[in-house]
This record gives sequence, structure tokens and C-alpha cells, in this order.
Amino acid sequence: MSFKDQEVNLIIQGKDLFSAEAKKSEQALQELGRESEKLNEQLDDLKRQQEAIKAIDSLTESINKGERAYVDNAQALDKLKQEQKQANTEAKNLEKSQQDAAASTSKLETEYSQTAAQLASYDSQLASARAEVERLTTTQNKGAQASQAQAKALSAAKTDLQQLESAQKNTAASATKLANELEQERSELTRLGSEVEKAGRNKAEYALKVKTASNELTNLGRSLGSNKAQLDKQQAV
Repeated sequence: MSFKDQEVNLIIQGKDLFSAEAKKSEQALQELGRESEKLNEQLDDLKRQQEAIKAIDSLTESINKGERAYVDNAQALDKLKQEQKQANTEAKNLEKSQQDAAASTSKLETEYSQTAAQLASYDSQLASARAEVERLTTTQNKGAQASQAQAKALSAAKTDLQQLESAQKNTAASATKLANELEQERSELTRLGSEVEKAGRNKAEYALKVKTASNELTNLGRSLGSNKAQLDKQQAV
């Protein structure tokens, strides 16, 4: 074989070797591509798992906070209901006291009116009795000698006058006492009226607070239930 033929053979063998290596390299590159895709898929799965874990942790933390908040709100609502019950009882007792005070005031007003009328009657009777004593005294003084009947009539008139003056004095004292009691009763009735009005506002405020707290607790319970359902769904994935 000539040198030229040998040279040609070497070139051909070299090409064959290069083609084989290139083919191997191509296969290796394809294998690397497949491995890379597989690794990328695994990486994506890992990322999804990490995101799911973060989501579960976040939901778990939210649920724990929600449960604590629910317990706290439930206890606060119970306390509000107790305070509302006390406020209602207080308002009811004040209303009863107001009714009793109104009845007592009305009774005192009637007694005072009757006493004032009686006092006015005594004043009129006293005026008549004094006039009668004065008339009898004048008549007796005009006579040279008073008759026994005139003396007896004057004595009786003076006795009646004394009794009327005593009764009038007692009635006036009773009227003064009743007036003072009536003033106190009216003052107490006014005070109770203010207290009843205040208790009514307090009662209404507690009713609103209880309603608001109940709605908040209901919404919190719904949110907690939704988070738990979402957590179950996440854990099932």
C-alpha cells in the first residue's frame, strides 16, 4: 500500500473515531438533559411541598390564634351577658322603687290636701268662735249683772275656742310635717326618675354590646371553621 493510501485510511479512521465520540457526546448530552428535566421536576415538587408546608403552618397558626380569640371572646360575651342581667335587674328594681315612690307621693299629696282643707276649715271655725266669744263678752259687760245662762254660754264658747285653737295648732303642725315629707318624697321621686332613665340607657347599651359581641363571635366561628376546612384540604394533598 502506498503512502497516499495509508494517509487516506488514517483520515477515514479518524473520521470514524470522531463520529463515534460525537455520538457518545450527543447521547451523554441527551441523558444530561433528561436528568436536568427530572431534577427540575423534583425541584418544582420540592418548592410546591415547601409552599404547602408554609401554607399549612400559616393556617395552623391562624387557627390557633382564632381558637384563642374565640375562647376570649366567648368569655367576654358571657361576662357581658352577666353584666346585662345585672343591669336589667337594677333597672327593674329602680322602676319598682319609682312606682312605690310615686304611690307614696300621691298618698302624701292626698293627705296634705285633706289636712290643708281641714286647716282652712279650722281657720273659719276659729274666726266664728272668736266672734262669738267677743259678742258674748260684750253682751255680758253691758249688763249690770250677768245672767247665769250668759255666763255659761260664754264659758262654753271659750272652751270651744280653746279646743279649736288646739286642733288648729295640731293640724297646722301636721300640715307642716306633711309638706316637708311631701317635698322629700318629690325630691326622691325626681332622683329615682333620673336613675331609671340612666338605667334604661345602660340597659340599652348592654343589649347593643351583647348583640355586637354575639355577631363578632359568630363571624369568628365561621372564619375558624373555614380555616380548619382549608387546613384539612391542604393536609389531604
